[in-house]
Amino acid sequence: MIVAPYSKLVEVQVRPFTARTLKEPDEAYDIVLATLGYEERARAIAQAVGSAPHLAACGFDSHRALSYEENRAWFSDNGFLVVEPGDANYRAWLDTWLSEAVASAGTTAGDVAPPIRVAIDVSSMTRSRIAYALETALQLGERHPLAVDFLYTPALYLDPPEEPDFTASIEPVTPFFRGWPPDPMRPPAALIGLGYEIDKAAGAKEYLELKDIWAFMAEGDDPLYAEKVRENNELLWDEIESERVVQYAISDPYGLFVQLESQLFGMLRQGRALVLPMGPKIFALVSMVAALHHHPEVGVWRVRQLETPVQRVSSGQLYGLRVLLGSAVEDGAAARGHKPG
Repeated sequence: MIVAPYSKLVEVQVRPFTARTLKEPDEAYDIVLATLGYEERARAIAQAVGSAPHLAACGFDSHRALSYEENRAWFSDNGFLVVEPGDANYRAWLDTWLSEAVASAGTTAGDVAPPIRVAIDVSSMTRSRIAYALETALQLGERHPLAVDFLYTPALYLDPPEEPDFTASIEPVTPFFRGWPPDPMRPPAALIGLGYEIDKAAGAKEYLELKDIWAFMAEGDDPLYAEKVRENNELLWDEIESERVVQYAISDPYGLFVQLESQLFGMLRQGRALVLPMGPKIFALVSMVAALHHHPEVGVWRVRQLETPVQRVSSGQLYGLRVLLGSAVEDGAAARGHKPG
């Protein structure tokens, strides 16, 4: 477990979450936040978790295709508040809803009370919405003890599009994660979470003029995914040393967190650090949590492409990362025997 300061008022502790199948969630929550998306898997975790006192499924104002309407009907029929704000209004809605749910579910952090249990499904979230969910939880942790499980179910393997999608922008996932290095003249280095989109990572490397990179490759439940990642990132292999290609298991987000946090610590001693979280959404979530340990020096940026809705079905596996906030943090539980900052 690693404890990191977020502000003067709240601490963050990261803990493992036991991997399991969706048929054995074995958790009870006070609050559940889901995403109403076009993928069939968008409701898979909500179906497994079951009921909770406070339920919400947040949709989108575009890409209402494939399983979107079926998912909306399921969420509505099963007690979820269904809202569909655009991305520009997502943060404001989340601040209001989650603040009210947390206030209703528990007491202030100054009282003796167990942490409020929150489940946030990141499987169908955009990277910016993942960041905003994390930021909102951090703010609420200043007033309430929170135990937040960020949950993820991978999709069954599906071949990527044969032609690369158009890259619309490369930018911070949110202003909070822009990154503010103490010396902007120091050379930049980047951790890139590779996906299987054709040459997406190579294009970002060229656009940002990155010379010093580490590539993180996911080992999923289907070996076809890793094979396709290697094939579709072939432009990188002549530009990066083999020892800088790191494999991680999506079934072990905590292990990935320890890898990333340690790697960022070393990079910051040499220069500036940037994370480009492509690939599985769980890498995006974990990279943001790792960046908190070094905030505001580490930037987390997204490479956004024009999106074509593609059906994705849950593999049936449930992975996650547990984040304790505020007085939910256990005294003396730092994984490395110290409190940074």
